[in-house]
Amino acid sequence: MILTTVAIADPGFSRFSGWLWPYEPQSIPVWFFWVFYGNVLMVLLMAAWDWYRGRLMRQFVLGAGCLLAAVFTATLLYFWSPWKSASTNWIIALSKHFV
Repeated sequence: MILTTVAIADPGFSRFSGWLWPYEPQSIPVWFFWVFYGNVLMVLLMAAWDWYRGRLMRQFVLGAGCLLAAVFTATLLYFWSPWKSASTNWIIALSKHFV
């Protein structure tokens, strides 16, 4: 449940990074950390705290790895032009269906 909270925390962190660096990066790794640095930071801090306390569990490591893999996949899809056109067409079709 805590990793779910981490997964939805990125809008707040990305608003802060957008305030500090207002121009959207065009490189995949830079854009990933520009948007999802808060998720990475929170996962690293949680893992470090659990490791320090001697209670780092395999479930957390697997869940955190899957979370970071999912947000990196979202980053790759954001920059992949066939995905952009497909998702844009889905949104247009959905809006025409309900209007």
